[in-house]
Amino acid sequence: INAEYGIPAMAEVSALQGVFRGDGIQLFGLDAELELKAQAKRNLVLEKDLLLWISAVTGDTMENVNDIAESLKSGISLCKLVNIVKPGTIKKHNTRRIPLLEMENIGFYLKACWHLGVPSSDLFVTSDLYLRKSIPSVVQNIWSFAKLASSISSFAGPYFEASKASLEASSSTNISSVNEEIERQKQIDEQNKVMPPAKQTSIANTSSSNLPNYAFDTKGQFQQEKEKMDQERAKLQAEFDELKKSLSAKDQEVENLSQKLAEIKQKIKWEQEEIEKQKKDFEKMKQQKLEEMEQEKGVFLKKQQNLEKDAALEKQSTEKLRNHETELSFIKSSFEKKLQEQEEKLKKLTQEQELSQQTSSTKIKSLEPVSYTHLTLPT
Repeated sequence: INAEYGIPAMAEVSALQGVFRGDGIQLFGLDAELELKAQAKRNLVLEKDLLLWISAVTGDTMENVNDIAESLKSGISLCKLVNIVKPGTIKKHNTRRIPLLEMENIGFYLKACWHLGVPSSDLFVTSDLYLRKSIPSVVQNIWSFAKLASSISSFAGPYFEASKASLEASSSTNISSVNEEIERQKQIDEQNKVMPPAKQTSIANTSSSNLPNYAFDTKGQFQQEKEKMDQERAKLQAEFDELKKSLSAKDQEVENLSQKLAEIKQKIKWEQEEIEKQKKDFEKMKQQKLEEMEQEKGVFLKKQQNLEKDAALEKQSTEKLRNHETELSFIKSSFEKKLQEQEEKLKKLTQEQELSQQTSSTKIKSLEPVSYTHLTLPT
């Protein structure tokens, strides 16, 4: 990219050396130099050993054993590690791969480390792991936690064994080698600052046939060629100045982007605070709703008990009414039976009275006087 403008910056040298960030993005220039310095502070062998130890304890498969940040950024394995070393330390952690929840998991892990006794100097902030701002701090923390785990009675292993002296020796070796590389790149950069490589190439490619033959030229021709070369030099200088202005504009653009990034980070922080506030409000509202539901449940149970009592009373009343109906039916049947008997008696008395009347009438007729006038007495 820079060859088009003839910039002999460290970006080209770094690109040849292949300076990459942990997430696979290739870095150039000052970013490459800073990344080299950051990598000098890391012990990749120790990082890999720590990842293998965490995998052995938790049973998780690491996404990339050569990249501790990529493997642990979700915070899930770290939370599992704490709960295996000291069961119940982290009550609940998030399992969904959402940035906010992953950073919350890292926060759970750091809080657990502090409670278990990891020194404050060996703790890191969430961005050190999630945004890769300080991987050495993360490694130092995990190493300190591994050392602490061996002294906790509830943890039965496997234990991690490493010496801090070997870590420092390995890091110092990396620092010296990377510093030599940076110095070598700076020397190459200083040498190329004399003239842009693209323009050097254009001048070097000018064949000798195109140059003036000073042995046969007059003084005027030599002067013309000199002026022509001066014009070319001025043109190159103007292009170089224009390129410097362009670079200044790019630097300003980078600064503006940095400001925007800071604003975005601040906005994310505010949004996180707002989310936490909404979460607390939700929990509070949830608690209120639960209390109201408990109250309503109590009222409902009381009403249910009253309904059961009313149903029992209604059942008793129905039973009493049925008994009264049975008694009334019995009384009615008894009364009808007695009435029928009275009617039969009355009918019998009526018949007896009629019979008595008839008998009386017959007796009266038998008592009437007998006429003897028509009788003939025997002689």
